[in-house]
Amino acid sequence: MNDSVKVNFNKQCAGVTSFDMDSAGKWLTIAAQGGDADAQYAFAAGGYEQVIGSDINSTQGQARYEAYRSSARDYLIGLSQQCNIDAVAQISRDAWSNGPLFGGKAAPAIAYEYAVINSMLSSDATHSDQLVRALEGKLSSSDNVFALREKAAKFVDQYCK
Repeated sequence: MNDSVKVNFNKQCAGVTSFDMDSAGKWLTIAAQGGDADAQYAFAAGGYEQVIGSDINSTQGQARYEAYRSSARDYLIGLSQQCNIDAVAQISRDAWSNGPLFGGKAAPAIAYEYAVINSMLSSDATHSDQLVRALEGKLSSSDNVFALREKAAKFVDQYCK
């Protein structure tokens, strides 16, 4: 350690308890709310148990879970609109697996759209194109492939150029 840099940990960490140190989710939440892009991605991709714990069965736990879902979705959408390819891929993965953030009735279309965006931005086009073709086969007859591709292209033009 450089002798010219001395840190008084007792002074710097005054008031930080063992409970605080064990609550990584609390600090991750604070960093994400503060606008740190890495924290926002980790918040959303890490899963709710990392952030709020595993108790979602109680009324209070369910409210925390719903707040987490809302924030996590907002963070991933915001990051994807900054052309963050990891966020784009996470949205597609979550929707494809009918995950907690983007799962539901529209999940196949969301997964496909974001996979197309990922393919347009990816340096590994072969792998991305294979995923797009696989997802295309899972779309319902009411999903318009051409409209989803057009929507993806507009997204790339708007946010990634």
